[in-house]
Amino acid sequence: MLTRELDPLGHKYVDTVVDATYDAKGYTLHKCSVCGSSYKSDYTDILVLGYVKNLKVTRQNPKFITLEWSMSTDGSGYEVEQYKGGKWVRISKTDSSANCALTVTNLTPGTSYTFRVRLRKVSGSTVQYGGYIRAVATT
Repeated sequence: MLTRELDPLGHKYVDTVVDATYDAKGYTLHKCSVCGSSYKSDYTDILVLGYVKNLKVTRQNPKFITLEWSMSTDGSGYEVEQYKGGKWVRISKTDSSANCALTVTNLTPGTSYTFRVRLRKVSGSTVQYGGYIRAVATT
């Protein structure tokens, strides 16, 4: 039996950083330009939405309350809920990050109302949500 030592080919890896998204972790892809083999390393967590900023009641009277907040560049919209009858009820959902206000009408004078707002982001077929921020107001 004849055996012969082969010279090592030597790997020459090209590194590509793949950024994390709201759907998938990020990583570094190492691909050999000599043989085509590859592996991944240095995984990073998926992106997480933050919170709505500067939520405040800007107008109120006995029949309505207006909520406003700062526009977010992270989300693609917002979700607003009102606490009614012992549970949270969605009263508004938008897919526009530029729509940063909501007027809630047909309210009862002298009543305290609690609202919460969170960011939402549609990424492919997945919807991600940020944390809630609350506001309380009395008509």
